[in-house]
Amino acid sequence: MGVNQGNREQIEKLSSVDSLLKKLQFLFKLPNKLKSQIQENNYEQGNREQIEKLSSVDSLLKKLQFLFKLPSKLKSQIQENKYEQAVQDYLHAEKVLEQYGNLESFQGIRQDCYNTLEQLKDMLRQQFKQKEVIITFLFFKSKYCVNLSGL
Repeated sequence: MGVNQGNREQIEKLSSVDSLLKKLQFLFKLPNKLKSQIQENNYEQGNREQIEKLSSVDSLLKKLQFLFKLPSKLKSQIQENKYEQAVQDYLHAEKVLEQYGNLESFQGIRQDCYNTLEQLKDMLRQQFKQKEVIITFLFFKSKYCVNLSGL
C-alpha cells in the first residue's frame, strides 16, 4: 500500500502542478486578452463616436440644404398659393438666417427670402384691396337698389 500511496501522492502533486501550470498560463495570457478586449471596446466606442459624428454632419447638411433651397421653394409655394406653408418654412429658417446672417452666402439667401416674402405681402394687400373694393361696390349697389325699390 505504501507504493500505491506514494503513486497517489505523486499523481496528486502532478495534478496540482498541472493545475497550477494551467492557472499560470491563464494569468500570463490574461494581459493579452484584456488588451484585446480593451482594443475591441475602443474600436466599438470609436465606431459609435464616428457614427454619432456622421449623424451630426448629416443633420447639419440637411439643414444647410433646406436653407440653400429655401428661396426657390418659397417662390414655388407662393406660385402654388401655398402661402401658409411658405411662411412656416421661412419662420422655421429665420433664426438660423439671423444667427449666420453675417456670412455672405447666408446674406444672399436671407435677402432672397425677404424679397420673396415682401412680394407675397404686396400681393396679399392687393388681393385684400380688390376684395374690399368689390365689397364696397356691392354694398353701394345694394343700397342703391333698396333706394330704387322705394320709389
